Amino acid sequence: VRPVYSSLLLGMVHWPVLKQEAAIGALEKRVKAIDAELARFADLHLVQQPLPDYVDVLFDFSRGQLEAEQAWLGKTIIYMKNQHWQTKDDI
Repeated sequence: VRPVYSSLLLGMVHWPVLKQEAAIGALEKRVKAIDAELARFADLHLVQQPLPDYVDVLFDFSRGQLEAEQAWLGKTIIYMKNQHWQTKDDI
């Protein structure tokens, strides 16, 4: 298994150089993008029915990845909004 790194992780590494409003805003923007992608994905999947089983599971895998990130973002936004804001000078 080879790890795959999301651009989101790269953004989180640079978290301390951002202002709190900008950082939280970026996460919230990502949530909206995932919402739109999930809707697009559902429509795309529906219009192509019936699909072979192996294609259905590929859609399921991708949807699961997006839903997992969406859930993580929801928890992370709440958590980060309630934390002391650390800047690069605090580290």
